[in-house]
Amino acid sequence: MPRESLIDEALKFAAGITSNAPLSIAYSKKMLKYSEDAEIDEAWDMNGRLFSEIRATEDAIEGPRAFAEHRAPTWKGKQPVVWQL
Repeated sequence: MPRESLIDEALKFAAGITSNAPLSIAYSKKMLKYSEDAEIDEAWDMNGRLFSEIRATEDAIEGPRAFAEHRAPTWKGKQPVVWQL
């Protein structure tokens, strides 16, 4: 890749990341930071806990719904919802 295009490519890459759900991005960053010093079993445990938390958010409902409806998602970035049956 030519050096002159690195900034443009980096900005495209960043735009792709920031178009995702804010909580998902935050939890991914949290997991990366945690796993730097964690043992593999601890890292997998933390990954499971964070995944469970993400699955209980409004954004976890919005993402698949938007996909099914062929539209861009509207991220709320809110913490877990309370499921009612």
